[in-house]
Amino acid sequence: MTNAQLNGAYFDGWQCFHCGEIFTTVGGAQVHFGATPNYKPGCLVKVELGHERSLLMSLRDAEAKLDGLRRATGL
Repeated sequence: MTNAQLNGAYFDGWQCFHCGEIFTTVGGAQVHFGATPNYKPGCLVKVELGHERSLLMSLRDAEAKLDGLRRATGL
């Protein structure tokens, strides 16, 4: 349970303020938003990449690997 739910607020997931899409799973939200706030949301990336979800997933995988390398090297 989230803090919002414990305090009586309704929680339906994460909503993107760019496209309005609601994500009810952590995995779905992470694919759309990226692992950290410094990544561009998927709805904006899709426009640039021609609506290819597989390209977006590949981008998120590469970003995650890059984050891991940065943590491992202390950058």
